[in-house]
Amino acid sequence: STSDVRSMAVSSDLIYLGCKGGLVEIWSKKKLSKVETLQAGTNAKVLSMALTRNEDMLAIGTSDGKVQVKNPLFPPKSHPW
Repeated sequence: STSDVRSMAVSSDLIYLGCKGGLVEIWSKKKLSKVETLQAGTNAKVLSMALTRNEDMLAIGTSDGKVQVKNPLFPPKSHPW
């Protein structure tokens, strides 16, 4: 990652890196490459993240006190990571 990483969450297939500017980079664990970038809905730093047990929702906490909940399944779990 070229961004300033502040937090991380790991699923069975993906790694989520919380960065400044409200960005969450999504990386493939198998390919070790970035596959997508999510915008948390704010330009504040992403300070914390947590996935639900079944990995279908990602809670994102930012330095401006906001919490966003996103469906991080990009691409869907059927994608061959």
